[in-house]
Amino acid sequence: MYKNHAMKKKLILIVKNKHLKDILDSIPSNCILVKVLTGIGATHLEIITHRHSIIIEPNVPVIKGKKKKHKGKILGVHEGIYLPQIVSYLKDPKVTYKKIMTTPESFHKVKEAIAEVGMDMYQEFFLMFDECDRTSKDVDFRTDIILPMEDFFKFESKAFVSATATIPSDPRFKNQNFEILEVVPDFDYAKQLDLIQTNNPFAALKKLLHEDITVKEDEQIFIFLNSTVGIMSVIEQLEIQKQSAIFCSSNSAEKVKSSADLTVHYDIDERKFKKYNFLTSRFYSAVDINVVTEPHVIMLTDLKIAEHTMIDPYSDLIQIPGRFRGIDLASLTYITNHDTEIHYRTPNEAKAYLNGCKETYKTIQSLRDVSTNDGSKETLTEALNRISYARFVKDDGRLNYFMVENYLQKEELKSHFTDPELLRNALRSEHLTKQFTLNTKDYLVALDSFYPRVKGVKNYIDIVRSIADRLDDIYSPTPEGFFIDFKEEALDQLKKKHPDVIDAYHKIGKEQLCKIAYSKKHIADAIVKYDKEHTGASNYDFLDELNSTFSTNEFYSTEMIRSTFRSLVEKYNLPYCNKKKYMTDFSRFFRLSSRTSRSKVKGHVILERVFN
Repeated sequence: MYKNHAMKKKLILIVKNKHLKDILDSIPSNCILVKVLTGIGATHLEIITHRHSIIIEPNVPVIKGKKKKHKGKILGVHEGIYLPQIVSYLKDPKVTYKKIMTTPESFHKVKEAIAEVGMDMYQEFFLMFDECDRTSKDVDFRTDIILPMEDFFKFESKAFVSATATIPSDPRFKNQNFEILEVVPDFDYAKQLDLIQTNNPFAALKKLLHEDITVKEDEQIFIFLNSTVGIMSVIEQLEIQKQSAIFCSSNSAEKVKSSADLTVHYDIDERKFKKYNFLTSRFYSAVDINVVTEPHVIMLTDLKIAEHTMIDPYSDLIQIPGRFRGIDLASLTYITNHDTEIHYRTPNEAKAYLNGCKETYKTIQSLRDVSTNDGSKETLTEALNRISYARFVKDDGRLNYFMVENYLQKEELKSHFTDPELLRNALRSEHLTKQFTLNTKDYLVALDSFYPRVKGVKNYIDIVRSIADRLDDIYSPTPEGFFIDFKEEALDQLKKKHPDVIDAYHKIGKEQLCKIAYSKKHIADAIVKYDKEHTGASNYDFLDELNSTFSTNEFYSTEMIRSTFRSLVEKYNLPYCNKKKYMTDFSRFFRLSSRTSRSKVKGHVILERVFN
């Protein structure tokens, strides 16, 4: 039921710096062209081939980019392009060979226009489905991507094309005698890939940018992260708003908080690039990115943001560096964390799960079909439409093979991110060792990554509670063996963005803060009330002894400050709610320098008193 059908395979050799047009006169019909290499000109070959062509591309930026590159040679069809424009192009006698490039969702307009001008689409046009692996990869969240497939098999001449093509399970490919045509490079094409596995991708990214790679003044950095909210958080934490540009879909752009210092774009335009360029999955494949200096390319997965930030090692990881045309990369890095609690099914378990769902679905269907009661029929029909297996069944009752492939692929993908070794094993597979020369690093950070505004958090009190949990982590003891101590930096970031929350955390305590923090005003009122009850002015003896014990412009060890402050707090029985966090409470009375060392002893210099 869920198996890929064996197909004949033909290998064609390609030498370095050559393109498909150098080894093929045209793309053969009824083939799955596995390019292996990105950027070897499959689309270009079809555009220059003497025949009418319909080329299906996964999204609009690809079409706009190809149209710009092949000026006057193609008609791009997508949202905003209407039937009269297509008809006019088809009727133009100056265009000998019609070359139409369309998104899957706009294919119906092309079909209607061709019929209107009296042409036989299935006989007269070659249909090329570019980046064909997207049909199964994206169909779970973009169901219309497979709309052209019913027409696809009616074409006399057609092909599936991708550098990362998978062998489809739809039996119609085998029934129509499809063959695999695989390009075999006769040279070493592996790229150097640095894999950084960490519990804190943001900290690892910051270390990479500031310490591990050397970025020249004229070089640009391209960061691929499939979350606009995650991108915004990274930009804010790195404080690079004016130096950054975001490239995403128009729908995703609406989620990005407007900023006068930040630019958001829907299409690739080299003139819009900045020092830091962030791109979502809309730009993982098919598009051409042309730059004049060797770029630093960084791919980022952070499961603290969302599972959909996962980079598929067998497709995304190959496609992303392939976006950069005719130029080497200054560096190529993939940063990721893992989650041992991700639930996934092995291939056999996933197939067994689908079989079980199918049997149950068929049982309900049979009950519905033999029922003579209208209420029963209606209820069972509603049940069929609502159960999760319904997404694997088309409206006409046939199995949706692309949705099945999507499910199996997603389960396998999740498995790679449950353990660092599983991802490394995938990257060491025979297929991927041809693509990458792998260099692995492990960055163990004292804190996990933190994004208080992601994963659907909307209520202010939820954000405050997540910050309070973060403060607990910051103030807890750091286990031995951590490679990067990120706690001071993390605390500084929180102080800049949420000073009132931190102040309240130390004054009224986490428990009370999490109860009252429905708005900033609630927190401000709680702080004012606390200050009235516990300011230094209400306990002059404590304040006098504190000021006489510690002098300005003097260095004191951290341990001396803690122990002395603790003894004074206990002596005067002060009602602090967080007595384990004495350094933070101490800083309410003195302005301190950054932590420094004297004779190998860590501590602070007291710069000035807050209360005189």
